[in-house]
Amino acid sequence: MTTTTAPATPAPSRAGSSVWPGRPLAGTGLLLRLALRRDRVVLPVTVVVLVATFAVTLASVSTAYGTQADRDSAAATLGTNAAFRVLLGPLENTQSVASVGQWRIGLFMLVVVGVLTAMTVVRHTRKEEEAERLELVRAAPVGALAPLAAGTIVATILSVVTALGMAGSLAAVAEAPGDGAGAVAVGVQYLAIGLAGAGLGAVGAQVATVSRTATTIAVLVLVAGYALRGIADVQDGLGWLRWLSPVGWAEQMDPFGTNSYAPALLSLALAVAGVGVAARLAVGRDVGAGVLQPRPGPADAPRLDSSLALTRRLQGASLASWAYAVGAYCFLLGLILSSADDLVGGNADAAKLIEQLGGTGRLQDVMTALILGWVGIVAAAWTVTYATQLRGEESSGRAEVQLTTGVTRARYVGVATVVSVAGIVLILGAAGVLMGLGHALTGGSWGSAFGDAVGGAVVQVPAALVVGGVVLACYAWWPRLVALGWGVITVILLLELVGDALNLPQWVLDLSPFTHTPRVPLDDAQAVPLVVLTLVAVAFYAVGYARFAGAAGVHRRDLPAV
Repeated sequence: MTTTTAPATPAPSRAGSSVWPGRPLAGTGLLLRLALRRDRVVLPVTVVVLVATFAVTLASVSTAYGTQADRDSAAATLGTNAAFRVLLGPLENTQSVASVGQWRIGLFMLVVVGVLTAMTVVRHTRKEEEAERLELVRAAPVGALAPLAAGTIVATILSVVTALGMAGSLAAVAEAPGDGAGAVAVGVQYLAIGLAGAGLGAVGAQVATVSRTATTIAVLVLVAGYALRGIADVQDGLGWLRWLSPVGWAEQMDPFGTNSYAPALLSLALAVAGVGVAARLAVGRDVGAGVLQPRPGPADAPRLDSSLALTRRLQGASLASWAYAVGAYCFLLGLILSSADDLVGGNADAAKLIEQLGGTGRLQDVMTALILGWVGIVAAAWTVTYATQLRGEESSGRAEVQLTTGVTRARYVGVATVVSVAGIVLILGAAGVLMGLGHALTGGSWGSAFGDAVGGAVVQVPAALVVGGVVLACYAWWPRLVALGWGVITVILLLELVGDALNLPQWVLDLSPFTHTPRVPLDDAQAVPLVVLTLVAVAFYAVGYARFAGAAGVHRRDLPAV
């Protein structure tokens, strides 16, 4: 009698290095298709918003600085102002609308693209691992490096498409002989920093055990590079600081000037090195582990004896980072408010453009109202992020565990409401106070500087609360629709940027709650629209509360929702 022995199947190693030791990339194609399917809405919307914002900026520059004399005047005023050099870099190439348009938004948008590609890699690696879905995927014949490869490819696709869109936008307004080469250089800029961001995100995803920390690592590197480059642009003898980060390398390419591609190779090298280091870390650790292990907490935590205390602990760092970033940006902008009229340099078209965006009045008041209106949208975006995290807590089972204690559904959703409102107030409060401080330090009256800035921030709160109420209601009724909050933010942003330029009907513009917000300090704060917006926000929060807690005769939904 003979027996037949089936071939032995390689067993996973204890470190989770690979289901198939000789095929670490097994299953990459399948995971890539899954990632693209999951991002079939997020990626196109992201690219459209980025390119549309860039195109709107080019159109505004074409209006304000359409002649060579206007562009030379801008170089002599804006280009020599220290605050503008920190924010935007030196204005040295004024031969066309394309070159000035790239200066006007280029560095800021580059940082945004780098952050987005880093977030993309983290979302498809550490985020999946944190949610314990990746462990199930790895139980199939999927190699240890397949998730990292799929996430990196998706981020690369985002970088390539964004780069093509930016280069195409510049090529569409090309007028000088060298604009074509400059547009290509700008495309390479975006591609290079997108790949660098992907490399940083890949490393962060292996170092940290929490996706939020992984993203923070990449963001801090990019923002620190942006700050170091700003210092180098205003301090003689510190030009070497530009060579310390991908943002500085991008500036060294000098589009529409030297069009040097050598610095882009540094970003490519960083991307390759980052992915390589991440790959080495990925095959040498357990699933769910990271280089930086979380510090175990104490056996007894009296400070975490309530749902509010736990939420404050979980969300405090994230909210503080949002408030700090927005506040720092508003502080820098506050530094230039006193010289706003001088910076325009007598350019009537530029002044008219700013007034079209923000309203009619003193230029510094127009800029205050305009900037704080955008900050209000940022505060509303934070509520979408928070609602997404609430859904993550529920889908991971942690919310259900919390509700098995003495925490009731009513208290749980009540805390979520308090945190949503408090986050909006904190972000806008930081923006108003720090903008007022920057304005006061550079010559503004302390009373009016703080009054205008804080007042302009406060009136944005009701509109932001409407968005917060909408996303919390979505979470309470249909958790899967929470992601639609980003669609709401996108529509609001587009209406604010191009609504008037497209001559949209007033009823379309009125769909944005920020359309009804008074433009303080340009206009007096009218109580009626603020009260109405607040009542609408309260209604949305109440609807969400009733559904989740089962109050007011409304049948509460299952937890977790299916």
